[in-house]
Amino acid sequence: VTLNLEGNREYEMLASLNQTFSIIVNSNVANADVYIDGVFKGKTDSSNSLTIKEVMMMEEKIYELINHGVSGFVEIQSLLSINRQKLGIILEKMIEENKIIYDKIDKGYYPLKQGKIIVKDQGFGFITVSGEDEDYYVYPEKLGNAYSGDEVLFYPYGRGRKLMNAKVVKVINRAHNH
Repeated sequence: VTLNLEGNREYEMLASLNQTFSIIVNSNVANADVYIDGVFKGKTDSSNSLTIKEVMMMEEKIYELINHGVSGFVEIQSLLSINRQKLGIILEKMIEENKIIYDKIDKGYYPLKQGKIIVKDQGFGFITVSGEDEDYYVYPEKLGNAYSGDEVLFYPYGRGRKLMNAKVVKVINRAHNH
């Protein structure tokens, strides 16, 4: 990503990338202060340029926190020192893109995943995700309307005795007509 900035103004860039990357800032002012997400990253040099390496965008930072069990709005806001309004906008965008979900009962944000569910005769289930070594355990009351063999959208919400627990959010593809 390369930014060309003009004048003595503050610019805001909203971007969504799923990796770390470098940003080259070009300005018409030498020694200009450069901040990303409110964090000072350096000053432009005598050629009015600054290269910032290994930058992770705010959305990716938020997803990383949520994926590691930080689920509360205030907790995310304080860990990232982000404006409440900006955080709300980013979280809503992530929900619309099916990256995360907000559970009103548990009052938290959780990462969404896709997998295949197997429901046992006893009523509980297991979700397998392609590329992951460990299955997810689903309590009977967390199955939603999923049946064995269905492709489901779900979120992990806590570790049980052996496996991560999960809650089914939506059936994406039915294995059979029920």
